[in-house]
Amino acid sequence: MDQLVVSMTSLRLNDMNPHYCKRYIKLLDYARTLDTTDMYVEIHHIIPKCLGGTNIKSNLIKLNARQHFIAHLLLTKMVEGQKKYKVYNAFSKMFCVGKDNNGRYLPSSKIYRSEEHTSE
Repeated sequence: MDQLVVSMTSLRLNDMNPHYCKRYIKLLDYARTLDTTDMYVEIHHIIPKCLGGTNIKSNLIKLNARQHFIAHLLLTKMVEGQKKYKVYNAFSKMFCVGKDNNGRYLPSSKIYRSEEHTSE
């Protein structure tokens, strides 16, 4: 967790909602403990690329589809101002899936509707 907190401070935590920031860190810490050998995983940027994150190994984590969806949802609630638009854009792309879903998490219609209205 220490490395993650250090990474998150580079985003200037004072620009973030601390409640959702703590939840985001807790989710990623939990994901690090899981054995992902035999499950469908997606690579998540801890610090999103749209917020200055890079592809270095320490900024990447394997999440299952549901965790990945929740991580992006938390990011939309964590950040403020212009950054919020950027993370909403990344979050909205999670709804764009092709014919073969490959295990991607499909949110309930309730979550989809609430986030659709929030992003307007």
